[in-house]
Amino acid sequence: MLEQIEKYFDNELSLSERQDFENQLSTNPALARSVAFYLNTKKAAQQLAQQTRRAEFEELRESLSKNVVGRKVNVSTWVTGIAASVMLVVGIWWFTQISTPRAEEFANHYIQQNFETLPVKMDAQTDSLQMGLKLFNDQKL
Repeated sequence: MLEQIEKYFDNELSLSERQDFENQLSTNPALARSVAFYLNTKKAAQQLAQQTRRAEFEELRESLSKNVVGRKVNVSTWVTGIAASVMLVVGIWWFTQISTPRAEEFANHYIQQNFETLPVKMDAQTDSLQMGLKLFNDQKL
């Protein structure tokens, strides 16, 4: 009878077997008591397993907290960490200073791109401004 109850709750019975089991459950008080006992036992086993697991986790947490609190950090470890941090900051600063061009270099580059040659219109009219631009471009100041 216990095997049939387990199969019922594990959904291993066919549809007709499930219907027969449910009919027997409503008419047979002994089967109903067995099912109630099965469910109560299963629930009690789950609760016991949870309590055991909680106790194991609590022991593990306590042992880990003792290890962390009891561990002493060596002074040389602190000095090494600080020295490594300072070296890292200096290295980053040096790298950024070398890779960024200075303001004077930016200005020279801008002047070369925009003011070395000035645009001249290509039309037939002679204009003093256009003539001055052409002379500037030809370096005839």
